[in-house]
Amino acid sequence: MSELEFKKNIVAFLDVLGFKEKIFNATSDKAAQKDLIENYIQRVQAVVAVVAKLKVNNVKIDVISDSIIIYAPYSAGNVKETVARVIHAVALVQCYLAERNYWLRGAVSFGGLIKQSEILIGDGLVNAYQIEDEFAIYPRVIIDPRIFKFFDSQENFMREVNGSDFGMWKGSLVFKNSRGGWGGADFQDDKLVFVNFFNFFMIDGPKFEMLDRVLANLKKNIYNKPDIYKKFLWVKEYFLAAVDVALKDALFDQTPGIDEGGGGEKVKQVRKKIDEI
Repeated sequence: MSELEFKKNIVAFLDVLGFKEKIFNATSDKAAQKDLIENYIQRVQAVVAVVAKLKVNNVKIDVISDSIIIYAPYSAGNVKETVARVIHAVALVQCYLAERNYWLRGAVSFGGLIKQSEILIGDGLVNAYQIEDEFAIYPRVIIDPRIFKFFDSQENFMREVNGSDFGMWKGSLVFKNSRGGWGGADFQDDKLVFVNFFNFFMIDGPKFEMLDRVLANLKKNIYNKPDIYKKFLWVKEYFLAAVDVALKDALFDQTPGIDEGGGGEKVKQVRKKIDEI
C-alpha cells in the first residue's frame, strides 16, 4: 500500500433532520418504508448529478445513509474559491432536498482528509461533524468561524463569498442574523453565519414553483409535533429575514425575470405566503 497522505480540504457534513425517525416509524409498513428510501435515494442522486454538471469539478459528494459529505481540496492559492464552491454545493443540496421535505443541518469546516477506496477519514470531517452535532440545532448549515481566517475577518468573508460567481449563481450565499444587519430582526441568539440556501429560489430565474413546494413542506412540519415546532419556526423566521434582504437587494433590478411580468410583486407575494404559515 502506498503511503497515505492527508490533503487539505474544505468539508461539509450534513445530516437529514428526523430521517431515522421516519425510517423507524415506517417499519410496520414495508411499502411505505420502501417508498421513503427510494424517494430519498432518487432525490440525492438527482442533486449530485446537478452539482456534477456545474463548474465545480473539484467538489465531491459522498452519501452514507442520512449523512451527506461534501468536500474539495484546497491550496493557499485557491482556498477562497474552494470555500465558495463548497458552500454553493451545500446550498443546492439543501434546496433540492427541502423540496422533497428532507431538511438538513450541518457545518462547513476544513482540515486534512484521505479518500482511500470507499473510506473517507480525517480531522476535516471530524471538525465538521462535531460542529454540526453541537451547534447546528436548527435546519441550517453553519460556517466554522475558523474559516474566516482565510479571509482575514468575518466581514471580508461575508463580502467576498457573497460576491463570488463560480458558475452557479450570484448573490448572498451566506447569511448572518444580527439586529440592524442582515435580515434585521433577531431570530437566533448565537449569531453564527450559515448557508443562505433560500437565495437560490430568488435569483437567476426565480424558482417560485419550487419554493411553493418547500413552503408547503414547511407548513406541514411546523405544526406537526411539539418537539420540532421550534426548529421549523426558526426556518420560517429565517425565510422572512432572507426575503426582506432579497427585496432590498439591488440585484433584483438587474436580474432577468425578476421584474418582467410583475416579478417584484411575486417576491412580495412570497413574503406574504411565508408570513401566513
